[in-house]
Amino acid sequence: MFYRLPLITISYSATVVSVIVGALCMAIPFLPTWVGVVVCLLILAFSVVSVLNAQIAADLVEKTDDQIKAQTFFIKSLTADAQTLMTKAASEQVKAEVKNVYEAIRYSDPMSNDALSEIEQEIASHFAALSNAVEKNDLHEIKQAANDVLILVNNRSQKCKLLK
Repeated sequence: MFYRLPLITISYSATVVSVIVGALCMAIPFLPTWVGVVVCLLILAFSVVSVLNAQIAADLVEKTDDQIKAQTFFIKSLTADAQTLMTKAASEQVKAEVKNVYEAIRYSDPMSNDALSEIEQEIASHFAALSNAVEKNDLHEIKQAANDVLILVNNRSQKCKLLK
């Protein structure tokens, strides 16, 4: 409904102007009838064109919003997963490693691209390995997995800059 708000305003304005023009045409006795008809038809045509333009603009904005949501889903989802993983950390060292990964993901470019799908799959698999290492509480494995994720996120950020 937010994007559809101009439709109501345009329709309301056209109705008010039509009523005013109609009242003026009826109040002025020497004015030919066809003048009122032409003016009201022009108002109707303007109203129809405006409503159609508003509808098209709303559809384009909604389509763009959906596309942006789809393109930013990977990083937003991964950021949420990293934040959750940070709360699962058993020690301060583990938490620090996971926080580094979280910060790198959080501040990386959220926009995705089809060309980045392969590296995003690698990031997802290495992040899964990091999650498993955190559950096992194996510090050596956590450091290795965190380093792998950091390298891949940095690589993704570099490729993302190239694609812009």
